[in-house]
Amino acid sequence: TTTTTTTTTTTTTTTSTFFQPPGKVSQGVGVYIPDGRSASGIVIRRNSVFGRDSSVAFDGYARGSQVTNNVACYFTAGASVAQEENTIGAWCVHPPDGSDRHCRPIVGGGYGMQRRLRKEIHLWTDKQFERFAAAVNKLKIQHGAYPFSYDSFETVHPNGHVPNSGPSFLPWHRRFLYDFETAVQRAANDCGMTVPYWNSFLEAGDIWESVVWQPNRYGGRAVKIEGTQENAFVDSWEVPTGHKCVDVLDLGFMKVEKVNWCLEDGVAAGWTHDGDKGCTKCVHRKPSAGSINSWPSVIAFLERTPEFERVNTWINDIHATMHAVIVGGDMGNVNASPRDPIFFLHHAMVDRMFAWWQEFQTVKGGLETHSCPTCKQTLKYYDESLEDWMGFYSTANRCIEIPQSNPRSCIAHQGHSMEGSVSFSFAEKVHVGVGAAACEQKLDEVNLGMCSVQQAVSITATCETPKEIFKTGCAEWISTMPMRSEADRDARIAECQKDMDDTITYEHVAPPTAKEEEKLCFRCHFDCSESPLPFGGESGVFPP
Repeated sequence: TTTTTTTTTTTTTTTSTFFQPPGKVSQGVGVYIPDGRSASGIVIRRNSVFGRDSSVAFDGYARGSQVTNNVACYFTAGASVAQEENTIGAWCVHPPDGSDRHCRPIVGGGYGMQRRLRKEIHLWTDKQFERFAAAVNKLKIQHGAYPFSYDSFETVHPNGHVPNSGPSFLPWHRRFLYDFETAVQRAANDCGMTVPYWNSFLEAGDIWESVVWQPNRYGGRAVKIEGTQENAFVDSWEVPTGHKCVDVLDLGFMKVEKVNWCLEDGVAAGWTHDGDKGCTKCVHRKPSAGSINSWPSVIAFLERTPEFERVNTWINDIHATMHAVIVGGDMGNVNASPRDPIFFLHHAMVDRMFAWWQEFQTVKGGLETHSCPTCKQTLKYYDESLEDWMGFYSTANRCIEIPQSNPRSCIAHQGHSMEGSVSFSFAEKVHVGVGAAACEQKLDEVNLGMCSVQQAVSITATCETPKEIFKTGCAEWISTMPMRSEADRDARIAECQKDMDDTITYEHVAPPTAKEEEKLCFRCHFDCSESPLPFGGESGVFPP
């Protein structure tokens, strides 16, 4: 019996021909929908990737009336294709198999680049995240060498922090994150699935109120317990939805209790690890803070710093706070941090900061951000060029092409709902007052690089500078890294802490005038006068 596959749309009548002729599919192929095309009304019938025989609305896959990312509907090998023409333009797309051809469109007898659009976690619907969580859990139960099982990422990760490996932190973790994202696409059989990222700096005033910690996201929301006279007024943090687990460390002359919280909700609820003892057999956290620095303070540093080596070190240093102080537990240890899926959410933001710096310095600074004088090493474990995985910011495609010697993918980002919202046009935003709309306008300006360095650093903060939190993060995170000696470790910690003293600063602090300003940790009253970056690139801002 021949299965008929048809696609229809109400907005275009252009026809084109499948690369795959009618008949049996010899390898995975699919319908490719370019950016900007309408997905409304498109129906895929008897598509084997969905595992259904009834009609399936394409809207449920494209997530909206306008396609904002290249998406494709796949036919697995052996499926029947009876119709060779369709109304939206079709390309063959290699299936998500983890190979060098993974999810790449077949163009002119060769392979093009897969475009991966990573979205901020607040833009994900519950249904979308449910599918992502299912893919991650499927990967978790798989066995195999890297990168074909979740646990293999934990084993490989310490290679990203080996001493004397040059300015490799950002390129190494870009490769690592790319491999994880590829593995998730493979598990989901879905080339449109990308890892979410979380711009935690936009919730700097109260990290633990974020959607991130919901039971149907990453779980483990922490609450602050005010200190009392009995404990010298030292505040502590608990995870009410988790299981309190206490390990006792016997030092001989005294016993020390180590309190952790095993996750019982979120993506990693109930996960366990072979070989561990006591509390650490579960995915556990140990939060000890609830605030970080503001997003404009990050942007100001990225704008004023043209040297890649300096940016590489600084992002490495500030990222430690989320690992060791905000989340803690597994996340606070270099050797175990990928056990907690929030690792990849956090590192997707790390990669987004790197990408933003590359676009800004390429477009506005005229710099080459795909190489550096000290970047001639190879990445540990991968034995591949460090510069290859710096990637190349393409001004034509407005995304990061990786690896740059033979690009397989191009990475772009779409921002937080307060970061590039499409609810207001630029013209409307210019005239709005205090509140969400005003802050959306100003965040667009910050993300589009419209604030000069001086304008960015002069933005009034509404929170105190969290220097001590960052300095604690330096000490606790670096203490778990492989080092040549204790003296090297102490020197690296001192360097990191001085960096935080020098860079995590606010020139002006004042009370917030709206709830949005309280969460963002800055006032939404400032002027930016520089020309903007292009829409739709690493800024995360898309045109209204």
